[in-house]
Amino acid sequence: MSRNICLFAQYEPRGTLPVHVRHLLRQIQECGFRVVMACSGHDTVPDEVAAFCDANSITVVARANGGLDFGAWQHLIQQGYARGDGALLFANDSVFGPLRPLAPLISSLADADVWGLVDSQEVHWHLQSWFFGLSRAAFERPAIQRVFAMPFAGMERAEIVFHGEIGLGVAIRAEGLRVEVAQTSRTGRLSSVFPVNPMHVHWRTSITSGRVPFLKVEVLRDNAQRIAWLKTWPEAILDTSFFAPQWIETHLAGLNAKESPPPSIATQLLRGAISQDSGSLGATLKELLKARR
Repeated sequence: MSRNICLFAQYEPRGTLPVHVRHLLRQIQECGFRVVMACSGHDTVPDEVAAFCDANSITVVARANGGLDFGAWQHLIQQGYARGDGALLFANDSVFGPLRPLAPLISSLADADVWGLVDSQEVHWHLQSWFFGLSRAAFERPAIQRVFAMPFAGMERAEIVFHGEIGLGVAIRAEGLRVEVAQTSRTGRLSSVFPVNPMHVHWRTSITSGRVPFLKVEVLRDNAQRIAWLKTWPEAILDTSFFAPQWIETHLAGLNAKESPPPSIATQLLRGAISQDSGSLGATLKELLKARR
């Protein structure tokens, strides 16, 4: 039987491979996947990346930085790295985690045609593309193949999201594939009129429930939605011998936050009220009152 394959999209202009990404790659391997990594933005594989991959039996391919993650996965597919009979996992380096062993979670989802950790209702139902899997039969369906044939390298970010992430959701529905999702965005009566991203608004519950043992890098770096209780993230890492909070702190120290205008007070309060995380509304009120002083 052919081995399952993970196509991993990595982008680090400095040519490094952060400790938390190495941890994720090893965890994916422990789930039985052969890992093939696209190292985008480099003519040749940086020495640090090459040394780790050589030592851990990871195939790594340097490529130009075009098309974001879908461009990276497409490049690997076109180079023949997706060939075989096993399932395919698509992942990237935009998260911190897993914060607990990954294998039990993957095992609970992998019998479906398509599976993902988090879905979204924004624009059209789709899976968040930072970590999702396709059975071999699902990957070979015509509508899915059409998505991966799109000219991602020549697209802007918004186009890639629309044709890649959202387009894949449309293709999954069109093919009638069976889907399993660890954390659905349909939570509560307001989810249809006020859709939220669970990785932002329910981040702590997603971790502590075991459904999604990850934190998004951009959420901790930017906190564009002004999630008031996000500062308590270290408390959600229960096994610090498995995943060290220092890995996050070190990585964030080398990044520049992207500035953005804050959401309205009403939006912040609504997110605090909708959140499944305990103390979310109280933390939001406290932060808003503090800002008005």
